[in-house]
Amino acid sequence: MSQVSSDEIIRGYAEEVLTYIPSLKKNIGLLRENPDRQKYLDKLSERISTIKGASALIGMEGLSFITSFILGAVNDIKEGKLEISDRSCATLSFGIDKIDEYCTGLTGEGVNPRDILKKTIQAFRRLYRLPKDKDEKAIAPFLEKIPQHHVLSSKPVKESFPQEDEEQKTEPANESRIPGSEGAPVEIPEIMPELLESFYEEAKEHLEDLDRILNALESEIKDKRDINSACKEMIRRMRRSVHTIKGAAAVIGLSTISAWGHAMEDFLDWLYEKADKIDPEIVNILMDSEDLLASIVADPKNPGTLKAKAITERYAKLMGRPTAKDETEVEEQASTCMIVSKDHSPDSEHDPISLELFAKSSNTLRVDAVKIDELVNLVGEIMISHGAFEQHMNHLMDNIHRLENAKNYIREIAREMEIGFEVKALAGVKSLVTKDSYDNGARTGFADGEDFEDFDTLELDRYSRLNLIIRTLNDSVIDLSAIDAGIGNLYSEFDGNLNRQRILLSELQDKMMRIRMLPMATLSNKLRRTVRELSKTLGKNIRLIIKGEKIELDRLVLEKITDPLMHLLRNAADHGIETPEIRKKSGKPARGIIELLAFHDGNQVVIRISDDGRGFDYDLIRKKAVDLSFLSEEDRITKEDLAAIIFKPGFSTCDSISEVSGRGVGMDVVRENIQAIKGSIKVSSETGKGTSFTIRIPLTLTAIRALLFKIKKRIFCIPLTEVKEIIRAKDENLILKPKKVFKTGNDVLPLHFLDEILKIGKKGEDQAGKKFHPVILIVGTDEKREAIAVDALVGQKEIVIKSTGSHLKYVKGIAGVTIMGDGSVVPILNIPELIGMDTREAARVYDKGGI
Repeated sequence: MSQVSSDEIIRGYAEEVLTYIPSLKKNIGLLRENPDRQKYLDKLSERISTIKGASALIGMEGLSFITSFILGAVNDIKEGKLEISDRSCATLSFGIDKIDEYCTGLTGEGVNPRDILKKTIQAFRRLYRLPKDKDEKAIAPFLEKIPQHHVLSSKPVKESFPQEDEEQKTEPANESRIPGSEGAPVEIPEIMPELLESFYEEAKEHLEDLDRILNALESEIKDKRDINSACKEMIRRMRRSVHTIKGAAAVIGLSTISAWGHAMEDFLDWLYEKADKIDPEIVNILMDSEDLLASIVADPKNPGTLKAKAITERYAKLMGRPTAKDETEVEEQASTCMIVSKDHSPDSEHDPISLELFAKSSNTLRVDAVKIDELVNLVGEIMISHGAFEQHMNHLMDNIHRLENAKNYIREIAREMEIGFEVKALAGVKSLVTKDSYDNGARTGFADGEDFEDFDTLELDRYSRLNLIIRTLNDSVIDLSAIDAGIGNLYSEFDGNLNRQRILLSELQDKMMRIRMLPMATLSNKLRRTVRELSKTLGKNIRLIIKGEKIELDRLVLEKITDPLMHLLRNAADHGIETPEIRKKSGKPARGIIELLAFHDGNQVVIRISDDGRGFDYDLIRKKAVDLSFLSEEDRITKEDLAAIIFKPGFSTCDSISEVSGRGVGMDVVRENIQAIKGSIKVSSETGKGTSFTIRIPLTLTAIRALLFKIKKRIFCIPLTEVKEIIRAKDENLILKPKKVFKTGNDVLPLHFLDEILKIGKKGEDQAGKKFHPVILIVGTDEKREAIAVDALVGQKEIVIKSTGSHLKYVKGIAGVTIMGDGSVVPILNIPELIGMDTREAARVYDKGGI
């Protein structure tokens, strides 16, 4: 594989930019001569934006700065901040000359970028009438960022590059325009990783835009109709995205991508500028074109020549031009060629730049996902530390309460002593203590027969030792009260700060999680393309409708849900949707519909995949279930429970493995993958009308709100979103024989004792023989609820989910653990997995009515 150096890319790019100069000069000259000035301003803006963005991409900072000043002036003219005058046009023309001088120097002996940039800035400062004495200060920061002299060391890649007159429209590309037309893989030059990373990051966004626009067109265009303004705008946006991908690919040397982008752009040009009608066939061709573009972007070595040839022939037929078979085949591109872009119509105000694709945005920062994960983990550790602080605060409050109790007790004792002794003394008791009540030999009481009448109670020196102790106790109570008040005030301040920290931490955690969130729309392109390819492979007419594309999920969740979603879509297309002939016989439209709907439900996201196909054949499912010993012939169960059997390992109603849908992988694997991300899946189907799979997954796998409870003095927790209701059980609610169920209102729910499932406590312990009133947690969905019994509730808390580590990679029923403030480890239970969510036994006992 050949290596393309950065100097080779720069030289090729500089030569390409030189081909833009005549059209730029021409547009500036036409500004004052034509009434349609906006058209020429838009062309200038788009072309200058292209040069600016691509220059920043390949490290030509000097050229990027020059074009930024020109672009700023053009935009100011468009917004009315500058007038179109001889002065402004001359300055713009001067700027174009500087671009010419810069690129000419690069392709020759070298260039002094600082000198050219300095003259450019001075010229535009004069245009804005800025003072000359401030020039040096204004120019200095720009000059520091670029070298004194720029000379390219490598030789030119080729003698010349293809050029197009901007007003001339080329014929649609044929097979020969696609590199690798002989069918062999194309050798792609080695490109600097940072350039490829930038290209693919932005190309992905533009492909997603194309997919959204095409989906909107497909929904709108049901028959042949005039191209209205809304449709024209969608075509314009598509053309801009294709133009951007094409130009960026050409800049870094991905010739296969730029070549097909060029062919696709030609067709969009014709559709935008010359066609007056649009129909589903045109939309279909655009979808096929976008699919091919996406596949070439994914694998530039494989240009998809045969597909490209077929599509370009369809282009030619629609445009009324000769097909590739009638044209002279000319090789136009080498492996590193760059196709010169043509000017297109102006971008909208919300989409102002054509090839700003690689410009470094001031409000965007690209950060490695690993670094974000590290920050999220750190936030989790802070939350654990915060929990420890809260626990210490609780201990402090306990000690404050104990101090207050001790203070009150001492006060009460002092009061009793004062009443029991001093009041008696004042009543005429001659002696409060015995004669041996002395302190260092001094008398502290009255001798027998001593006259008490002369005693003045205010004479403190004649008080007994006991009197002094009582006074001391009262003083201590006052001191304790002051200490208690001081600690209480300090606790209040700590608690206020802790609450503020809790709010800030919660907000920090939320914003950190938002950084890692991605919209469902990031999957849309892949999902729609999969369904389109399946439609062609299976000979069916299928349309995928995606709703809720703005719903966001944690990147890790989104990555892990992709495969299950793809599997369900393949199943729906292969086994669910019928062929057009069968659908017509059933009175259905020829086109089958698969709908993917996403929406929020609390802290969970619900994804529902439904189709209007044939639905389940319950008789066949039952027969297969009996054959596989999942059921006996006598079992009577509901359709809902029968449908759930498809998730059993090894179950399939197909006699042969399908390469399209199952590939030998059953629905049990889909359920396991969903449960691995703490989610759940259920299915409902109506024979002849369709099937619906409902998936519930958490927004994030990092932190959740959990309910903590005790089982035999051990603490466990589950996500709070799983709990629908909490009930204190009474004797009349509990039925333990012959089967354990819980009655609430008119409902009879299967009852599970977690201590039995987890095997905590004495083996064989009979709950029926106890006066036991557990706390009942109602879990599941509105359609299917179950009851689990726990001993007592501890409370609810924001917890950080931790994995159990490689040595405990998978423990059935345990979704992870969390660490409490005191360092203790609390298991997070996976309730659906733990209890199996299987109600067939209860259904049999209470005979809900089966099939």
